[in-house]
Amino acid sequence: MKKKYFPSRLKRFLAFLLDIVILCFIIFIIGKSGKNIWISIGKWDWIVGFLVSIAYFGLFNSAIGKGKTPGKRLFKIKVVNKKGRYLSVTRSVLRAAILFFPYFFSTGLIILHYKTLFRIYLTIIITMVISLLYFFLFNNKSHQSLHDLILNTYVVNEKVKVDKKIKAEFKNYLKHLAIITVIIFTGILIYTSTPVFSGIYQGMTSIYEVCSNVRYVNSFIYDDETDTIVVEVCLKEKPESYKEIARQIARSLFKNKLVIHGHEIKKIKIKLKYGYNLILYNEYITRTFYFDKDEITGK
Repeated sequence: MKKKYFPSRLKRFLAFLLDIVILCFIIFIIGKSGKNIWISIGKWDWIVGFLVSIAYFGLFNSAIGKGKTPGKRLFKIKVVNKKGRYLSVTRSVLRAAILFFPYFFSTGLIILHYKTLFRIYLTIIITMVISLLYFFLFNNKSHQSLHDLILNTYVVNEKVKVDKKIKAEFKNYLKHLAIITVIIFTGILIYTSTPVFSGIYQGMTSIYEVCSNVRYVNSFIYDDETDTIVVEVCLKEKPESYKEIARQIARSLFKNKLVIHGHEIKKIKIKLKYGYNLILYNEYITRTFYFDKDEITGK
């Protein structure tokens, strides 16, 4: 296709940004209207946000929406296949799923108990994120990002008429994808073999083992300025005592003697959250507690 067929990257980005704003509002309404339902779903509540997102982009970008989300319609661009025809609903939904997979699955699902699977999982997520950005910014030939390359789809200007087949491009970029994957996996392998990661990994797994009320560990960060571990934990059920749950977690972490940068951590900040998370909108009750090892162990 000629270059004139393709919209600028800025136009595509602004169209996508507008769609995300609209999508956030839709998920906000869904979240508010079914709050108790989403809480009862538990750790899989984020899937609701994922399904709504791929339905929004999948339906609008298909033949049903004439290849145009509200954002694309405003900026006069559309999604087509290599023959210039609108996508089927199935193909359009798959395209949206590939686009949103790394964002939703990186937030909503963490494999902890098997380090090899954890490494593979991180590699897939990070590779997809970087590949989506890399192809979007640097694929000057076909202007396709990863999800378009895989499904052989194109984003073109609205009034363009494609009268011939466009040559598939994905196979030409497999080398790029392979190089990105190898670099990322090597980096993850090196990082996850360090003492710092081992200490954090041990701490995260011990939280699951000690507290049955934990839905998932949202973050586990070492603050080197205050020499403190900062843990954010989402709970399955609303506890009678947030402080007691936090104390259980702190006691477990201190018992396992977390060692980072060669010395034992003796201060912990624990943030407990109870509610629901649809990714693009969430609502939580949050409580924060600080613990010192001497206070917990009595030493």
